[in-house]
Amino acid sequence: MGTLNAAYSVMVDMEKAGIRPDCVTYTTLMSAFYKLGQREIGDGLWNLMVLRGCSPNLASYNVRIQFLINSRRLGRPIP
Repeated sequence: MGTLNAAYSVMVDMEKAGIRPDCVTYTTLMSAFYKLGQREIGDGLWNLMVLRGCSPNLASYNVRIQFLINSRRLGRPIP
């Protein structure tokens, strides 16, 4: 999880430097957090992406849908 937190920190630093993360950046981080079962963070990244004007692409939707499917297979409740 340490490397993932470092990757998230890099994204935050990019924003502070005036570099806007793109959909690939958000989607990659969402995917990693979802794979670790960190739904709140993954969903937060989705919301942040949309809020910042980055329209989700096919890969973004795929990551989200795949997480929901996998959660259901593992018996996790999907609120």
